[in-house]
Amino acid sequence: MGTPGYAPPEQMAKRPVYASDIYSIGATSIYLLTGKSPKDWGYDPSSGLLNWQREVNISDHLARVLKKMSEMAVSQRYQ
Repeated sequence: MGTPGYAPPEQMAKRPVYASDIYSIGATSIYLLTGKSPKDWGYDPSSGLLNWQREVNISDHLARVLKKMSEMAVSQRYQ
């Protein structure tokens, strides 16, 4: 189960872990800040990271937290 864009790759592959929920909370938080669905954010082709930061004016600290929560690689997310 999972909504594309709000569920991380490992959950879509039917191998969720606890950090999968962290990704979903991060994606939902970014949606609430930007008003845009994850499918509308786009990705940076060189890093693979979501391009949402230019859409909001938030503190650097909150941006770092949300960036870590929304990492595609489960090993890079909060555990």
